[in-house]
Amino acid sequence: MNVSQILQSIINVFKFHKKKILFFFGSISLGTLILFPYDDLSDYITQQVTQQTQSNVYLQFDGLSFGLMPQLGVKMENVLVESIYAPTLAVKTLGFAPKVSSFIGSAAGKIVAYGIFKGEASVEFSPSNELKIDNEEVGLEVSLEDVDLKELTKYISESKPLPITMNGTTQLDSHFFIDPKFKKQPKGDINFQVKNLDIPSSIIPLRMGAAVMSMSLPALKLSELKIEGNLNDGKLFIREGKIGETKDDLYGTVTGDVFFQMAPGGRFLPAGYDLKVNLNISENLQRQLKLFLSVLDMHEGIGDKYKFKSLRGIRYSMGLRARDFNSAPQIKPY
Repeated sequence: MNVSQILQSIINVFKFHKKKILFFFGSISLGTLILFPYDDLSDYITQQVTQQTQSNVYLQFDGLSFGLMPQLGVKMENVLVESIYAPTLAVKTLGFAPKVSSFIGSAAGKIVAYGIFKGEASVEFSPSNELKIDNEEVGLEVSLEDVDLKELTKYISESKPLPITMNGTTQLDSHFFIDPKFKKQPKGDINFQVKNLDIPSSIIPLRMGAAVMSMSLPALKLSELKIEGNLNDGKLFIREGKIGETKDDLYGTVTGDVFFQMAPGGRFLPAGYDLKVNLNISENLQRQLKLFLSVLDMHEGIGDKYKFKSLRGIRYSMGLRARDFNSAPQIKPY
């Protein structure tokens, strides 16, 4: 039998017995998935996460399963993440799918969390050279879908108390390039949006020069809060900042720069800001804010220089600049 005959015989096997071959390998794959010792692997994953993070993160979950379609991946049910960096986080389902490049040395893949703050979050990561640094850098695509803002603010307040708990639905689409050592600041784009924002009545500290006073604010509802911008070299440039809609009691725009630093460990260190603010306040809200606005108008002559009448009430147009968030802002023309 010559080579061509051998090849033809092999071709005929796949041609006339392909269903049997697919059934054979499919049965092996299915049997492997069914009989795989998931409990042992679950314990191994928990142990590895603890070891690799030097006992700083503990991962626990009820069930583990593998999937082959549409791509190779692993899924964990009822996940609990305990960490020294943040409060305990509970996720209904956590899935991970590596990219092909992960098998040849470059860490890349996608993590999807379902049931996180009643919504969905995903993080896609891959190697990058956008920052042009000596050590490895990572490209991240982060998104949030239908995340409950009330649940999110409650979670954040467990480690850092917040003055208020807000209601609304949060969306986020972003793409970052990060130096894991943070010797160079992140770079990327951000698109953040909150729909149907409901801010309950609250008491806030108000800085007027060297004086600090407490001020009561009424409940406020905004149809939308939106921020689009770019991150680069320790600065968030807000291209578009939208506060409410024209039908709301408060609506307007904000643009400009917010300065910050990311430190090792992922710590966020806020700095100052240089913003242009244009806010419209309805007559209804103006009555509720009468005391607050009277104090605001007296500060650096805001009422005389930057306050204007509008169709529905009043409008403030001015620039705000400060070296940090604890200092009273410098007021300047818009």
